[in-house]
Amino acid sequence: MKATIIMPLLDGGITSIDYETDSISGCPTCDYGSSYVDDFQIGLTKYTITVHINAMYDHLISENWLMRTLLGFDHDMAELAFCRMLKELISQHYMTKAPTRDTDTAPDYIRIVPVESGKVVEESILGKSIIGAGQSRK
Repeated sequence: MKATIIMPLLDGGITSIDYETDSISGCPTCDYGSSYVDDFQIGLTKYTITVHINAMYDHLISENWLMRTLLGFDHDMAELAFCRMLKELISQHYMTKAPTRDTDTAPDYIRIVPVESGKVVEESILGKSIIGAGQSRK
């Protein structure tokens, strides 16, 4: 069965948007130690973008921000270009909201994975440099 395209692009388009949030309260007076988790996955016909963010004090990427960003895109681009542009916008937004990280937690990341191979093509550890295929983490 062919997936329904909800936002067309030149060589395919977005077929699904899944967004899940969770939070764990911290200190009752200052919220220190809290955990606000944002996980979302954007399915396209050829790629999947997966984002995971775990922050203290507040959610860093809201559903509202994500939808406004997606709807503001020019539809005259290929899927991989769309993935890379979205990855860059998320990274920029992340850095304005969370310039420093608690290094004891798992890293926040963005991954671009082709649907057919299932292998990560590009990965960004948010707050660090972008990692592409064939490159190593520094």
